[in-house]
Amino acid sequence: MCLNIKNTILSIFLALVISFLFLIFITESYSQAQFGDEKNNISNQDLDFYSKIVEEKKEKIFLIGSSQIGRFNETHIQDFLRNRGEDYEVYNLAFSADTPKSRLDIIDEFLELKPSIIIYGIGYRDFADLKLLSELEKPDNILPNPERISTIIFTSIENNTKLDFKSLKSPKSITVKLLKNLIGQEENNASIIIRPNAPFYHIDESNQLILNDYELKRSMAVFPYKLDSIEPIGTNDYVKSLKEIINKIQSKGITLIIVTTPYSQYYLDEISEKNKIQFDLIINSLSNEYKISIYKFHNKFVNENIWNTNDHIAFGGSNILPNVELAKIISIQLMSNAI
Repeated sequence: MCLNIKNTILSIFLALVISFLFLIFITESYSQAQFGDEKNNISNQDLDFYSKIVEEKKEKIFLIGSSQIGRFNETHIQDFLRNRGEDYEVYNLAFSADTPKSRLDIIDEFLELKPSIIIYGIGYRDFADLKLLSELEKPDNILPNPERISTIIFTSIENNTKLDFKSLKSPKSITVKLLKNLIGQEENNASIIIRPNAPFYHIDESNQLILNDYELKRSMAVFPYKLDSIEPIGTNDYVKSLKEIINKIQSKGITLIIVTTPYSQYYLDEISEKNKIQFDLIINSLSNEYKISIYKFHNKFVNENIWNTNDHIAFGGSNILPNVELAKIISIQLMSNAI
């Protein structure tokens, strides 16, 4: 009986290994064909854009972080500053699903462009992973955990080869794109909003929509993920990466402003008290240790009619209050730097 169970487990494990290796081959080939080398994706994505920044004679301001900071309107902020006589070029260099770990890999490239100020938007998701509710609610199983196996396999292969599996962060997205490519269906880009100073995070017209209270409740109710536990400062790898980023920025003499990204009340209600406490401890610790100005937006706009999703503001201008508030903060910092 024991021998049969062992053989069954071994067979399942081997089948999973073969399946994962096949998936790696398909997705890596596909992502290479469609997007180029992921490790060099940023430097190869838009060489004209980098040339534009290098040749830009004006002082530069960078917004960095995930899609949550990507929704801030760099054009509105730039116009606000210029109306006050502050002639700066503002760039929104956010990436979807960005975290301090992934940002650390590329921060040196951005620092070489010598911005005057960097605004770093961070939120709960920057310090812990999202987990599927279905996975959290699963009972213990004696069979191997596919997620753990895949993590071990991917990490091992990455450490021993030149392959990079960042493109597998969103298997659903890769699968949809792969199927569309196979049947010759091209994605409709008609509604894409052109943002010359935001090359890495694309939005479309739907991101301008503001949801009503019912829609926000419903979207939160069907949201299939839950934030994992935020580990304490001393053991949190995301915090360690963020500290490295801060050290790099400050060593270049660049002014750093940290802004916590805004959330709706429904989103905050789903965050555990433990995670809220850990998040506050991290923010306060960073402020004290590095003498950084940290502006807390995460619970400041909960009553505003600005939400496109519960964790993303709608893309807009002065009608979206966080844009106005961030522009004012930058303006005050510029005046402080000039003294």
